[in-house]
Amino acid sequence: MPDLSEERVVADITKILVEKYDIPKERVAPEGNFRNDYGLDSLDFISLSAELEELYDLTTGFENASALRQVVNIRDLAGYIVRRVAEKAA
Repeated sequence: MPDLSEERVVADITKILVEKYDIPKERVAPEGNFRNDYGLDSLDFISLSAELEELYDLTTGFENASALRQVVNIRDLAGYIVRRVAEKAA
């Protein structure tokens, strides 16, 4: 998936949050915190990550707690996904 943009990933994450977690689209923002703003617990986050892994054909590595701690909001996750896709393509 060449030239994947952070904005594209933010849009995909937003779509999942709206469709799967019933979060109103107008509440979703790139700086939105998964736990504090959207009420996602760690299992919800792992489920969201699994959907993104399938969508982008990659492994996030979020089973590793240190990788998981680096991601707090939508923009963090989008940047992480873009980097992982680029690493995979290299």
